[in-house]
Amino acid sequence: MGTITWLRPNQSPVVEEATKPPTMDKLREYVDGWVELVRVLDPDDKPAQLIVNEEGAIQGLEFNEIGTKHYSRFSEKKWGRPAPSPIVGNAVLLQGADVELD
Repeated sequence: MGTITWLRPNQSPVVEEATKPPTMDKLREYVDGWVELVRVLDPDDKPAQLIVNEEGAIQGLEFNEIGTKHYSRFSEKKWGRPAPSPIVGNAVLLQGADVELD
């Protein structure tokens, strides 16, 4: 079983258990644009995937603090430095093998 966490800037995360990933259409609708997959670490420091709007920075979307924290932890562990850019806009955290996108 896996977990999907829906992350909106300045709002509490919405967590749901899932056995399969959300559809690409649902992801596009939630991030309001092109989908980009970002490798991150979940709260237990296990590999996870964060789905974001590929053009979010260009569109001036709002800073996503929780998404940025996940990305920064991954970047610091992998490269020894903070994330090169913040996560902005809505994001979807996919945790567990059952909900990974290929």
